[in-house]
Amino acid sequence: MLGRKGMSPLIVTILLIALAVALGAMIMNWSADAVVSAPGGSCDDVRLEPQSAFGSELICFDQEEGEINIVVKNSGRATLNSITYRRVTQNMRVSDIEMPDSMLRPGDIYEGFIGYQQSDSIYLELIPEIIIDGTPTLCPDKALVREGIRNC
Repeated sequence: MLGRKGMSPLIVTILLIALAVALGAMIMNWSADAVVSAPGGSCDDVRLEPQSAFGSELICFDQEEGEINIVVKNSGRATLNSITYRRVTQNMRVSDIEMPDSMLRPGDIYEGFIGYQQSDSIYLELIPEIIIDGTPTLCPDKALVREGIRNC
């Protein structure tokens, strides 16, 4: 047994380097797939929060202008591609309309208005939309819902 020779130190070094490179390539490939699969985050990263001033929420009906004024903040971690508002009228008609210029990065505030007949509508839902795998995706479970909107 004493006369047997082992592997050359040079061959062992080359094998260890090859193993390290293979493991590194595998880890980099796995992490690149994880980043590409959810560039906009997920609906779990979404949070749309109404802003308040003087103790009142800044979602209210302006009778003179005939519109709902809205001030909301993206307090989640995902960038919102847009906000869609859903209105349900007393005769149960549903309409979904994308709010203009409503793309919000985390921390951004959106100020807008919706043309509205107070006697016509009884329900308002602001639904955030994000991009997941290149596809616009609504997050209805993260919607901001208001009924009986107060006057400004």
